[in-house]
Amino acid sequence: MSRLGDALGAARRRLGPRGRTLLDRLLYEAIYSVPAIARLHFFSGGYHPPEPGGPEVPALAASGPQVALYDFVLRVHPGASAPAPRRVLDIGCGLGGGLLVTATALPGAALAGVDQSRQGLRQARRLLNRAGFSADLRRADAGRLPFPDAQFDLVLAVGLATYVGWSAFLAEAARVTAPGGVVSMTMGTSWTAPSWTRERLELEGRATGLALRRFTDITPRCLAALEQAAPRHAAIIGRLPGPLRSYAAEWATLPGSRRHARYLAGERTDVAAMFVKTG
Repeated sequence: MSRLGDALGAARRRLGPRGRTLLDRLLYEAIYSVPAIARLHFFSGGYHPPEPGGPEVPALAASGPQVALYDFVLRVHPGASAPAPRRVLDIGCGLGGGLLVTATALPGAALAGVDQSRQGLRQARRLLNRAGFSADLRRADAGRLPFPDAQFDLVLAVGLATYVGWSAFLAEAARVTAPGGVVSMTMGTSWTAPSWTRERLELEGRATGLALRRFTDITPRCLAALEQAAPRHAAIIGRLPGPLRSYAAEWATLPGSRRHARYLAGERTDVAAMFVKTG
């Protein structure tokens, strides 16, 4: 980290929750404005090694672990319990890589994505258009989705619930999911016992009409993906201005970041959860 980045990080820790959220949004937007970051097409974690049978997405060939994570959430974890969805929402779609994976795997589905970043949505639209796909992309808060009730057969979210809050995320995801539809998500948590996370997700889901059908600790695969992607991400992030470099390194969980150290110390886990809307 640069000295300026250290100072900014210290200032962030002194802010209240609202101040931290506002600062993170500003920096998130600034990072997505950098062409080298936009060309990553993802700013999420990954999954390695990939599960067999995943889609081939030539435009995302350099982002194999991230494609594999979306494939896991989209195809592997829902499994045979989910009929082929006709309407799919990606909450926190970012730069659009996950939407392109979804469009490739489900070419007949109507896609939608929400994100708070104008730059992210702009890049997502470009990526999809270049590949011959389209999606209903909207700038919105994940806790206040701009869609009517029971709109989607499949709702995806990679890593988002950690930042929105479990209760708020599940309540809105449940609201826009049609009866019998699926909510498939991953999240990072500081709860080091996956059984605790599972129990809480079951309770939170039940309160919103979501029944937890599958739960998997994916920490080893996510950590392996971080290690594999680290050289590429470090080379790109190293060209950013100091404060942005510090934040991007943390969000990308590069070796040397606080978040990476927590993984190595066993203080952070990643889990995947698949719910079915029961009512």
